Amino acid sequence: MLKGDPERALGDFNQAIKFNSGNALACANRAKAKEAKGDFSGAIADCNQALKLNPRLAVAFGTRGRSKFKQGDVNGAISDLDLAIQYNPRSAIAYHDRAEARQKKGNPIEAEAHLDRAAKLGSLLTYEQF
Repeated sequence: MLKGDPERALGDFNQAIKFNSGNALACANRAKAKEAKGDFSGAIADCNQALKLNPRLAVAFGTRGRSKFKQGDVNGAISDLDLAIQYNPRSAIAYHDRAEARQKKGNPIEAEAHLDRAAKLGSLLTYEQF
């Protein structure tokens, strides 16, 4: 979906939201496109909208967590990634992302545990594959 062409994906998700502004997954996926383009504030705003529509949407928490991390908000990232895992405990990528945040926070033992969990779950699957 976003592989190689986040600009096109962004246009597609803009159209989807234009036709159905209540589509939480389209908002979350548009956030992923914005994140891929480096628009972390825009990604966070789209995730916030997606979470208003569906407060249990793991992909929105995960994308918002990664965007917060990239903006330097490690604590906010960890909180969001905790929720991504709560709502989808089989998401290897959420554990991987949380490991990165824990490492940055200075918790290498916790980071290693999260990486081990990600490895046990399998490849780095996207949030919405479950």
